[in-house]
Amino acid sequence: MSDSESNNAAVIIEAARQCFQPIQVPGRVPVVAVPQGFELQELMEQPVRQLPDHIRQVVTLEDRASFLKYVADFKTPQTAVFFSANAFLAVIDYHDKETEPAHCAHRVHYPMPHSVEWKKWAEKHKKSMTQEQFIEFLDEQMPDILSPAGADLRELAMDFESKSEVRFTSKINRTNGGRVLNFTDSPEVNSRPGQIPVPEALWIDIPIYHNADPSKVEVRILWKVKDYSLSITLEIVRMERLIQDAQAAIVQSVTDALGVPVLFGKPTLPEVYGV
Repeated sequence: MSDSESNNAAVIIEAARQCFQPIQVPGRVPVVAVPQGFELQELMEQPVRQLPDHIRQVVTLEDRASFLKYVADFKTPQTAVFFSANAFLAVIDYHDKETEPAHCAHRVHYPMPHSVEWKKWAEKHKKSMTQEQFIEFLDEQMPDILSPAGADLRELAMDFESKSEVRFTSKINRTNGGRVLNFTDSPEVNSRPGQIPVPEALWIDIPIYHNADPSKVEVRILWKVKDYSLSITLEIVRMERLIQDAQAAIVQSVTDALGVPVLFGKPTLPEVYGV
């Protein structure tokens, strides 16, 4: 081989070597660009795995105490906490307003669930029930009820059970603000009439969110007589306001516990690769 050919071969070899140099991408394992059809080979001289230059971690927690503990352990002066649609989001490595943008790749989610008790009552909100369904529901949720007293409600339930076959004819308002249901034993003209006094509302004491402080909630009772049959509907009074007040109390407790103001809203964040 002539000197010229040797020089040309050396140039080609050096060019090929330069093409296949590992490329270091910040936060990722080194990569090599290879032409189509080549077999991919591991770079044995490189570490099998390198630590990223920043934390890439998305965590979802299931209770408020765990959320507070995690954020408190990892927070920095740049950490931001958001609240939207019944969920908290903490971005540990949020942007610093006085320096360059940050990765925003270390995130903590806490989707705040409603309490079991609230779900039970909310399921019945504005839904009609028969006498039997109403009695069964009262019996199951009796521990939640502040007033009327449990003994009075059990007496009411027993009245309904004993009159499951009667024909309800009307409802009337009483002077003391309650209601009375009129009924007859049979459709005969000389049938024996009767009355059942019923409350217009219940007061319950339940947490609206999981592990939150209980709230006093008024539940209106709507009695409807149609075609001699009785239906009962429960209606949570000012339901949306109750939820908003419970959210505000929890947001304030999170702010106080972390020393980080909670922002109402949800940021648009880039996808976190490698998690």
